Amino acid sequence: MHWAVILGGGEPRLWKWIGWMGVDLFFVLSGFLIVGQLLAEVHTGGKIRFGRFYLRRFLRIQPSYFVILAVFYGTNALGTGEPLPPFIWSAFLVQNFLPIFSSLDFTWSLCVEEHFYLLAPALVALAWRSGKPARWGVVLLVGGFLAQIAVRALGWQAHGLDQRPYPMPADSFVPYFKTWFRLDGLLVGAALASVKEFRPGIWVRWADRPGRVFLLSLVMLVPAALTFHSDGGAWGAVVFGYSALALGFGALLVSVSGPKSWAGVRELPGAGALARLAYALYLCNDPVLKGVRSLLATWGLPADGPEGIVLAVGSLLLSAILLHHGVERPFLALRSRLSEVPPRIASATPGS
Repeated sequence: MHWAVILGGGEPRLWKWIGWMGVDLFFVLSGFLIVGQLLAEVHTGGKIRFGRFYLRRFLRIQPSYFVILAVFYGTNALGTGEPLPPFIWSAFLVQNFLPIFSSLDFTWSLCVEEHFYLLAPALVALAWRSGKPARWGVVLLVGGFLAQIAVRALGWQAHGLDQRPYPMPADSFVPYFKTWFRLDGLLVGAALASVKEFRPGIWVRWADRPGRVFLLSLVMLVPAALTFHSDGGAWGAVVFGYSALALGFGALLVSVSGPKSWAGVRELPGAGALARLAYALYLCNDPVLKGVRSLLATWGLPADGPEGIVLAVGSLLLSAILLHHGVERPFLALRSRLSEVPPRIASATPGS
C-alpha cells in the first residue's frame, strides 16, 4: 500500500481493501511472541529480569531505527523541507502522540510496539505475583480489550468525527495512529500466548482444527473489512472494527500454528529470508521509495512504469540488506553475547 501511495499511479483496489490490515496481523504476532517469551521465563525461572528484557528490546529495535532517523533529519537539514516532528519526540518513539502528520508517520506502529514493550513485563509480573497467573491474566487482558472499545467510543464522541476511518481523518483524533486506540491486536496475541503456556490442552485442541479455526477467522475478518469501507459505517468500524480484526487475525494465527495446517508441513521458498529482512524493509520502504520517486521525476520517467518498479524493488532490497547486515545483525550478535551473562541491572522476582 505504501508503494502505491508513495510512487503514485493510484492505490490498487485490493490493497485499499486489505493491504493496510497487515499491521493488525503484525500486532497479534508481536503480542504472541513477546508475551510468550516473558511467560516462558517466569514459568520456568520464577522471575522476570526487567533490565535484560529492556536491553534486548533496545538492541533489537533502536540501532536500525536511529540510522533511519539520521537519514530523515540529516536530509532535512540539507534543505528537503519535509515536515518532521521535534527530534526528541522521534528519539523516544512518541511521535504518534502528536496531533500532526509528518514524514515519520509510517513509524506509528513501531511506537505502539515500544509502548507495549514497556508495559508487558510489569503486567506479566503482576499476574504471576497473584499466585493465579492464568486467571489474572484473563482479567487483565479482557479488561484491557474492553477498555480499548470504550476509549475509542469516547474518543469518537469527544471529537465528533463524521468521517470514515479509512482513509484516516486528518484530525487530532486519529484512531489509526494513537497507542491507546490500537492495543487490541497486541492483547489478543498476549492472550493466545497465555493459553498456550498455561492451558496447553486447549491450545492443542484449537491448533488441531486448522480448517474450522480458519473459517472462524474469516467470519470475523471479512465483516470487519466490509465495515471499514461501507458508507455510514465509520463509528462502528472505529469502535469495534479493530477489535474484530484482532480476533480474526488471532484465529488465523492459531489455524497455522499446528502440525496439521498447511504452514506446518510446507515452507514457502524465500519466506525465511524475507522474515529476517522484515524490520529493515519496514524502516527502509518510506525513505527509499520517496528517493526513487524523486529520481524518476528527475529522469522524466513514470513512477508506476516498469523502470520505476524495477528500480524501487532493487533499491528497497539493497537498502534493507545493507541495513540488516551492517547494523541489525552486529547489534543482534551483541545482544546474544550480553544475554549469556545476566546484566547487573534491576530485575523483579514475582512473589518476592
